[in-house]
Amino acid sequence: MKNVFLIGLLFLFSWPLRAQQQLPKSAISIAVEANHVGSSEPGQSTTFKYSLIRTQEVKSSRWNYEVSLGYIDHYLRENFLPFDYFYKGTRSQRMAGDLSFLFNLVKTEKHAFQVGAGPSIWYQRNGIISDLTGISNGQQIEKVTFTRTYQGEFNAGINLKTNYYYSITPKLIAGIRVGVSTNFLTPDVRTSLLGTLSSAGISIGYRF
Repeated sequence: MKNVFLIGLLFLFSWPLRAQQQLPKSAISIAVEANHVGSSEPGQSTTFKYSLIRTQEVKSSRWNYEVSLGYIDHYLRENFLPFDYFYKGTRSQRMAGDLSFLFNLVKTEKHAFQVGAGPSIWYQRNGIISDLTGISNGQQIEKVTFTRTYQGEFNAGINLKTNYYYSITPKLIAGIRVGVSTNFLTPDVRTSLLGTLSSAGISIGYRF
């Protein structure tokens, strides 16, 4: 009976401490997202963005802000006409920074569903193709040679995001990400990565 009483007292005093415990308000994540280049030009395709993400809850509210730094390396799959020969042509390398303000439509111990938007800025290094020549065996093209000249450009835009997070443990989270980003300034139309990008991917993160 004495042991039962002591266990009861221990539970009584430890319960308020557990009730005061809160989930971590910050997180660091890495994400991989497939980005579809929003263009009707032939050869445009899916490319991948790799991101490092910092998320912070705003004063124990349903609001969060997210800062991410992402990288995309995309080649345009081009056709050497009039032959049915494709090669990696114009290249674009993008380093992008996003700031997003997200609202939790669902916020529980295990689940979070967020929607939001924010500004984006990026630097893009473009490799433009020139002096294209095909080497033929008389019937078909065996290889092509060309010069790829690099030049850089800055741009800014807006991003729209939807995130779902699941808490594997109190510290470890996994997520699904869907979004759209577009630019304000007119890009170089010769590049392989321009216009609106729609994305979908996954993330894994650590809360602290």
